[in-house]
Amino acid sequence: APPDAPAWPATPFGDIVQLPDGELGVCTYHLVTKTEHSAYLYISADDGLTWSYRSTIDPINANETAPLVLPSGRLLAASRSEFKNYLRLYGSDDVGVSWDYVGPVSLTMQIPGHLLHLDDGRLLLTFGIRNTGFRGVGARISDDGGDSWWETRFVVDLENSVDVGYPSSVQAADGTIITAYYCSGVPTHMRFHMGVVRWSLNE
Repeated sequence: APPDAPAWPATPFGDIVQLPDGELGVCTYHLVTKTEHSAYLYISADDGLTWSYRSTIDPINANETAPLVLPSGRLLAASRSEFKNYLRLYGSDDVGVSWDYVGPVSLTMQIPGHLLHLDDGRLLLTFGIRNTGFRGVGARISDDGGDSWWETRFVVDLENSVDVGYPSSVQAADGTIITAYYCSGVPTHMRFHMGVVRWSLNE
């Protein structure tokens, strides 16, 4: 374990990002009690060979946390709340040394999330939707760096699944979005399934 780790073992989640100071960053989470998780930012100055603790994003109410670095240098992190299972957004303006809570970005049972900076400057948040009668992958768009978000749109309908989500999205050269996800079954088979959908923001 890193000598300065506040808790270990810590489980990484989300993308490894390049921070404004040139180092790499990754979010991790750690079980504190049966009902509490902490989320941390770890950094690497040697291309991922070694990692050290930089900061605590949330000490008791954050589980799987996805980071994003904006062109301005501001860091965002979309974290799965340990209480009520929704996504909470955090921001940092000092390369992840300290974090502020921005606000909720999904409803209960809409977890976990992935953040993507789009070519036109907007932000895309994709996440699993596990609400009864409304299961699948959802997406929200922000025009203002994460301060506010459009209403949720349904990207993938997975009404026959119980366990769904963990999306990861990239933008293709033609502007379309490619989102990979998993679920506990599809109409053709009721085994765990990994799917990929290509979709347009204009549809």
